[in-house]
Amino acid sequence: MYSMISKDNITGIILAGGRGSRLGFDKGLLLDNGITLIERAINVLSGHCNKLIISSNNLEYNKFGIERVPDILEKNGPMMGIYSSLIASTTKHNLVLAVDNIFVDAAFYEYVLSKLDGSIVALPFIDKQYFEPLVGYYSKEILPDMKRMVYQNNLKLPDLLEIIQVLKLNVQDDYPAYFDDYFRSINLPEDLLILRNSS
Repeated sequence: MYSMISKDNITGIILAGGRGSRLGFDKGLLLDNGITLIERAINVLSGHCNKLIISSNNLEYNKFGIERVPDILEKNGPMMGIYSSLIASTTKHNLVLAVDNIFVDAAFYEYVLSKLDGSIVALPFIDKQYFEPLVGYYSKEILPDMKRMVYQNNLKLPDLLEIIQVLKLNVQDDYPAYFDDYFRSINLPEDLLILRNSS
């Protein structure tokens, strides 16, 4: 059953804060089939959200005409990006997508929304062992827990997921489009081969 949450009540958060130090450039500005990865992420989320946020300190993203939210504290890591973006979000419901998760598509978020049923966080749970925390759903309700951890200088998302209730999305069995590399991201130069092979 599809979620009854309307697009007006959902914000899409694109995590583009990684510096790409191992690649030598900002991953979100990499071209894939003639468009940048940031544009691809915008296209993926825009069908489900009337408002989008780009989580990044990089001023180059301003040219896409979407609100850019820098980290509110000078601390590295995706948890700071999610935390800063949830503070900036004007909606309770938020879909998160890391810009370099190139295989995740709009249909995946339809699947996520269909599973929510009041959950405050919903994330893929792989091999019954670990979460994929950069692709999923986050409610603003988790901000107090995040704030406490941030100001304790703990920016480890796995630690956050241990203290909040997370809906485990069994994508391997429930999502037909899933395959082994579905959540693989671009972190190393050789990962660029994924882009070439997916074109």
